[in-house]
Amino acid sequence: MLSRVEGLPGTPERPLSDLGRLSYESYWKHVVLEKLDTLHDQKVSLNGLLRVTVIVPLKTACVLISEQFKLFVSLKLL
Repeated sequence: MLSRVEGLPGTPERPLSDLGRLSYESYWKHVVLEKLDTLHDQKVSLNGLLRVTVIVPLKTACVLISEQFKLFVSLKLL
């Protein structure tokens, strides 16, 4: 991804097809969760994740919220 090469956060070109959106969401999820796994014993912020993933904070937050919701549902907390 160009944003990773440049070290600047970015998003894909618009408009995205439905398949393109799903592909990017899958990629963002994979990258964010992989980085969280490697940083599991450290305090992490959205800005910290931005620096190591080069994914804009809004997309990172969406991944985190989605995964937390799935966890709550699986634990029957919702």
